[in-house]
Amino acid sequence: MNIQKDVLHRLLLAKSILAVGRGASVGQPHPHLVAMQVLNAHDAADLVFASIADYQGKLPATKKAPPMTECLGLINSASSKYEGYFKQLNDARNGLKHVGNLPNTNQWASVVQDVFEKLSSLCQITMGIALDDVDESELLVNVDARTHLAAAKNARDSEDFKLALEEIGKALFLSLEDAPGAGNIEVGQAKAEDALKLTAFGVPANDFLRLQEFLPHVSGGWPNEFGQCNPCEPVWKQSKFGHPGNWREDVVEFCMSTYVRLALEHF
Repeated sequence: MNIQKDVLHRLLLAKSILAVGRGASVGQPHPHLVAMQVLNAHDAADLVFASIADYQGKLPATKKAPPMTECLGLINSASSKYEGYFKQLNDARNGLKHVGNLPNTNQWASVVQDVFEKLSSLCQITMGIALDDVDESELLVNVDARTHLAAAKNARDSEDFKLALEEIGKALFLSLEDAPGAGNIEVGQAKAEDALKLTAFGVPANDFLRLQEFLPHVSGGWPNEFGQCNPCEPVWKQSKFGHPGNWREDVVEFCMSTYVRLALEHF
C-alpha cells in the first residue's frame, strides 16, 4: 500500500473512531447516543477528507486542512454525490456543538455505518483501497516484523493456523528485540514477571500473558554485526497451551490483533 505515513495515520484514526459504533445495535435510538455518534462520524469524515486531499496533493504547503465540507470539495473523485449528505451531517454537528440541538434520532440512527460505507467508497475511488482494508501493520517500524506479519496473514488465509502463529511469534520476537529496556523476554513463555516488566511500557499484563500462552517458543540466533538477532525456527511445547487444539482461526485473530496493538502502541 503506497500511502504516505501522515495520510495513513489519519485513515487509521478515522477507522478506529468508527469501529465501536459500527458494531452497535441502536434499536430504539437514544438521543444522546445518536448525538455522540454524529460527533464521531463527523470527526472521522473530517480525517478521511483531509487524508484524501493530502494524498492528491490538494492541501496547502502547511498541510493544514480546511473545514470538512470545504475539504470534500477539494477532492478529485465522484464525491459530489455525497456532498448533500455530508452537508447535512455538518449542519447536525454544528447545531449540536454550537447551539445544543440534539440531532434527529430517526434520521441519524445509523450514522456511523452510513458514514463508514460512504468514506470507504471514497477511499476506494481515490486511493484504490477500501477503509476496511487500511492495515495498521503498515506502521510497524521493523521491516522484518512486517514481513513475518504478512506471512502470518497469508497462512491464516490458507487456513494454516499453526504457521500463522509461528510467524506472529517471530514478529513479536523482533519487536521485543527493538524495545529498549524490555530485557530478555522469551516469546512463548508466559511469565508473570515479564508481563509486569512490560507494564512500564503501558502493555496490559493480561493481554500479554494470553498472547504468550498461544505462541510457540521463539529464540534468537547469533547476533549479526549490528548486534541484532534473527528469530530461530519456532519450537512447540505441547503443554497447557501451544498445542494443536489451539491452532484455530479465532486464536490467530486474537494473537494477530493483540500483537499489532501492543507493537504500535507500546513497543
